[in-house]
Amino acid sequence: MNKKDKSIILTYHTIGTLNNGEIGAELYSVSQENFRQQMEYIVHRPSSLPCRQAGIIHHQVLITFDDGDITNYTTAYPILKELGITAYFFILVSKVGTPGYMNWEQIKELRDKGMTIGSHGMTHRILTILNDAEIESELKDSKKIMEDNLGVAIEYLSIPRGSYNKKIME
Repeated sequence: MNKKDKSIILTYHTIGTLNNGEIGAELYSVSQENFRQQMEYIVHRPSSLPCRQAGIIHHQVLITFDDGDITNYTTAYPILKELGITAYFFILVSKVGTPGYMNWEQIKELRDKGMTIGSHGMTHRILTILNDAEIESELKDSKKIMEDNLGVAIEYLSIPRGSYNKKIME
């Protein structure tokens, strides 16, 4: 088998809380202690010792957070900052500033400290079942609102629930 160089993507929603009411959210949530251990492993593993999975060598680890949950800022961000790790934060625009979610100032701080900010859509709807106008609102409107509030181009998207097709990609 040819060994390919790939990246591992670690995706989180919440850190330290396991129930935000979303079905399946516990799959993307870990305790603060577990998160710290995972980040310390990433930092301290020798670069000559890549992670191995199914015969593929993984050299780069990308850390992502979906939704914009407040624990991304209050719990994960301090650990990332302490360990010198950067991450991608994909923001659910309709939740910004609501209870349990980050506000624009917190998101700006993440951006200013080297974190990458991207969109997770407006309302977390499954894109493949929406009509054209709804898709446009979920993607284009969320991007514009984020750019207007953050003053930077938004170049990345995490597709809600990972459901996409050719139409969504276009």
